[in-house]
Amino acid sequence: MTLEVEAKFRVESGTLVFLALEMNGWKVALPVPFIEEDLYFQGIERDFRQTGEALRLRIQNGEPKFTYKGKPSENAGGFKVRREIELSFQGCMAEEATDFLTELGFKSVAKVRKARKVYEHVQSWPGMNVHFDEVDGIGLFVEIEILAKEGEQGDALEKIEKVAGLLGLYHKEPRSYLGMVLEKQELGQV
Repeated sequence: MTLEVEAKFRVESGTLVFLALEMNGWKVALPVPFIEEDLYFQGIERDFRQTGEALRLRIQNGEPKFTYKGKPSENAGGFKVRREIELSFQGCMAEEATDFLTELGFKSVAKVRKARKVYEHVQSWPGMNVHFDEVDGIGLFVEIEILAKEGEQGDALEKIEKVAGLLGLYHKEPRSYLGMVLEKQELGQV
């Protein structure tokens, strides 16, 4: 089983992060930031907000992708470690994918839109990505992510911690983008 291991950090500006990435040999994986629109759905028989799970429909370049994120592990020290299953459907339109979920009884709960820039360092940190995200209504974040096999998440956590230190990132943001959007909705700020 593959696990997604990640840590997120709020930043005030990207300038210092971009400089640290460049100084440490990280390269932009895609030449321009791309837009991701994530539509989140509520479970039919259980409350995903209570369980920490997520069902997401991501629309990137017009292509929909379904993602299920399992319950995050307990006591991960600001890291998120959980199972992730992704399904892509070429030729499927975003509206059809949304209709598919709603016809099955899933309810849309929130939309998270972000401009994402992806960095990689394949020589020293293979399989790891650093995402610089500008999230509508929430702010700027750096997310460090790597996929790990079950039983190897400890090594992945150490790698993320080391890269975060190299980038001057020390204070993890434990909330998901979805959680932050939902908090703003509850406070009437959206």
